[in-house]
Amino acid sequence: MLVSLALSLQLRSVQNYISQKASAYLSKELQTTIKLESIYFRPFNAIQIKKFYLEDREQDTLLYFGELQANLDLSSIWNSRLVINNFKVSEGKISVKKLADSTTNFSFIQRYFSSDKTEKKKGRKKI
Repeated sequence: MLVSLALSLQLRSVQNYISQKASAYLSKELQTTIKLESIYFRPFNAIQIKKFYLEDREQDTLLYFGELQANLDLSSIWNSRLVINNFKVSEGKISVKKLADSTTNFSFIQRYFSSDKTEKKKGRKKI
C-alpha cells in the first residue's frame, strides 16, 4: 500500500489535486485568492509550477508568474535547508506596496508564517 501511495504521488493529476486543495486551504487561511493551474514535482530534483496567482488583501496582484521551474537539491532538507540549483520564472509580476500603516501588502503572509504564531499554536490546549 505504501508503494502504491508513493507511485500515485508521482502522477501529475494527483499532484495537481493536492496542490488545488492546498491553495484552497491557504486562500481561506490567508483570506485572499491563491490560484495555480498545475504543479509537477519531478522526483528528488525539480519542481514546475504553471500560472500561479496570489492577491494581496486589497484584491490587487501581489505575485503572478506564467511558469516557474526550479532544480532542487532535496538532500539539503536533512540539514533544514532547501538548496535551489537553478531557478527560472517566465511572465512574472511582483507588486509590493507600502501601506499607510508602514507595513507592506505582503505583511499578512509574513505574520501568518511567523514563528511566533507557530509557537502559540503549539502552546494551545483543547479543553
